[in-house]
Amino acid sequence: MAMAKFYIACVVFSLALTCGYAQQRAAIKVVDSEGASLSGVALQLELCGRKAQGLTDSQGLCSLAFLEGDTCRQIGVVVKSELYQPVDTVLDGRVEGLLIKLLPVEIGAARVKGYAQGVQEKGNATVYQVKAENYSPFAKADKVLSKLPGLEKQDKGVYRIEGNRRTAKIMVDGVEVSPEEVSHLDAQDIERVETKSVGMNDDSYDGEINIILRREKRLLFKGSTTLGASYSHPSCFGGSGDQVLQLRSRLMDIYADGRYIPNMQRAEQSMTRDGQRVYKRLNHLLAQQYGSTVRAGFFFTPKVKLALRYYLFGAKSRIQQDLYQGSSDTPRQGRVTDGFNWHYADAVFTYSPANHHTIAAKGQFADNTSEYDNLDATGIFARMRSYTGNVEYTMDSLRALWLTHSLGVGFKSIYRQSLFRSGRTINSSDVQQLYLTDDLAIMEGLYASLILRGEWDGYHFARRSIRHFNLLPTLALQYGGTFGTLTLQYRYSITRPSVAYLNPEIQYESAYEQRQGNAALTPEYGHELLLRYRKRIGTGSVVITASGTTHRDGIEAVYFSTYNLSTYENAIMSRDAKLNASYSLGLLNRSLFLRISGWGMWEEFTLMPEYRTSTLSLGNAGWSWGTRSSVSYSAPHDWEFEASCQYASRTLSVAQTAYSVPYVDLSIEKSFLQGKFSASLYLGSIIPTKDYTQYHLRGVRQEVRASHSSPRVSLDLTWRFGQQFRARDAGAVIVNDDLKQ
Repeated sequence: MAMAKFYIACVVFSLALTCGYAQQRAAIKVVDSEGASLSGVALQLELCGRKAQGLTDSQGLCSLAFLEGDTCRQIGVVVKSELYQPVDTVLDGRVEGLLIKLLPVEIGAARVKGYAQGVQEKGNATVYQVKAENYSPFAKADKVLSKLPGLEKQDKGVYRIEGNRRTAKIMVDGVEVSPEEVSHLDAQDIERVETKSVGMNDDSYDGEINIILRREKRLLFKGSTTLGASYSHPSCFGGSGDQVLQLRSRLMDIYADGRYIPNMQRAEQSMTRDGQRVYKRLNHLLAQQYGSTVRAGFFFTPKVKLALRYYLFGAKSRIQQDLYQGSSDTPRQGRVTDGFNWHYADAVFTYSPANHHTIAAKGQFADNTSEYDNLDATGIFARMRSYTGNVEYTMDSLRALWLTHSLGVGFKSIYRQSLFRSGRTINSSDVQQLYLTDDLAIMEGLYASLILRGEWDGYHFARRSIRHFNLLPTLALQYGGTFGTLTLQYRYSITRPSVAYLNPEIQYESAYEQRQGNAALTPEYGHELLLRYRKRIGTGSVVITASGTTHRDGIEAVYFSTYNLSTYENAIMSRDAKLNASYSLGLLNRSLFLRISGWGMWEEFTLMPEYRTSTLSLGNAGWSWGTRSSVSYSAPHDWEFEASCQYASRTLSVAQTAYSVPYVDLSIEKSFLQGKFSASLYLGSIIPTKDYTQYHLRGVRQEVRASHSSPRVSLDLTWRFGQQFRARDAGAVIVNDDLKQ
């Protein structure tokens, strides 16, 4: 009996102990504004003076336990997600069903890497969260980018950060992509867009645009097939074929596309000197473009990622040319062929050993060839191969010297080999770059960005070897408040001579248009000062930019003893000042979007003293202005309308002033069968294209007039297949279920 009582006492004590320990545990559930569970959300917890970290599971739950001696039951919770507004609160651990609801960051709200320390916007970096429900099932990335404040569309898949002089490099998940790839990317697949007004590659671009894709946890296969036809003249018509395939899962993302675009065109050009015709050229051509992309991303763990890409793009033109020389009415007939091929292979490996620390290794191989035959010269051939390697280490939200830093340090190496038709000698060039970047918070509302590059570059052309060392700083200061955001930016830049500029051979386009390279060229250096103001007004945004540049040792083709042959020289000093203003407005829940911008610019090109009397070229200076406007409307029943217009009064260079007519285009798209099929009608160059160029040369008045077959009408039919995904993850692996089946 005693044993039975002892056994019962043990059982009761065990049950009491178990119930007591059960009360020592708590679970926090994290949901979004619609009540959907969010997995992968990092929680910073504080329990009775102890700090810990947690991560929500697939059910959106984070479990925690109190120690036996704990007397408090309050739980301090801090949530910092890249996709949602931060939360800092205290919960009562004695209450069941603890719940935290996260509110999304609205589109246009900005954050950068330092967001974990409360830094939401900096002068050189902005991140836009994208709402998939704002876009139709068949919308492309162009639709997203064209609606972001501060980005200006130049062409299909080509964008410029407002205030910058050149277009931005566009990347997908950190891997550089072509405009064709951007035009194929579905808007529904985009999670966010990160922009930097100053990028690391100043040789070709101004700034960077990085498109971050959503991540899918379940297997997804989808694709599209597009067939098109175009017409611009009774003898000018064309077609297009396009195929896109995509396979996505939790561990990989594979994308492939292929395209072929044949097109008949007609162009006319004539040159006069002192009112007398030098030549008239009439071209009937068949232009063929083809390309393919294969891109694969592998997400082994949330900390380890690998991205691979192969890109091919080529074009070939067969031209039937009628050349009228002088005042003759009898043409010289012949065939001209022109073509090129580009091959790129990229690999990017990233590893995050700890929170806010990332190591990235990048490599690229490129092989570019071009061929050209005309009536007077044959067998023109050029080839360039380049090898690029880049290693970078970044530390995000680092506290040092009472400031919050996002530091990055890296090394980049570029080696190029070039071969021309004159012989088998391989010319080479290289760039070795060591750089440091720092985005830091100075005080409330005041931030700074610093990029410091040290470059050791050189080239070996035509038995001439030259090396340079350059220290290239970039500094941006930004202050933001209720009045808006003001950014001041300074950059010291270098523009190296391209392979075509260094090639000492004559580039023979015709008997009247020849250019010769110069192996003795040195880099061109420039200073740029930019002041940008940005203000959100309701659903609209205003951006005003004032900038000025100066350049020395500018590379330009100048004429010496004949008007038919120009040679590249470091012959120019230039300066300019530009004012740009734009206003964008979203109405009807952003289904109607308006944008208008205008600019005015003063430029001056001056020949350096040693060239002012020895060349036939003259300097140039003057004012120019332009405007660009667009309107797009996502109408009910899956209709899309878009119209745009752009005009520049003139374009100045050292020896030329070019004039052109306004460019107006219109597109209409309609989707059927829940987005599985769509038809798109495009009308481009509504105003017939005519260009006029006036040359500034000593002793002669030279003019060139050109026209092209326009307007152009095209019709594209697209069939989409596969199933879109429905899941959401707000952690390191991002998934979204806002897309509709």
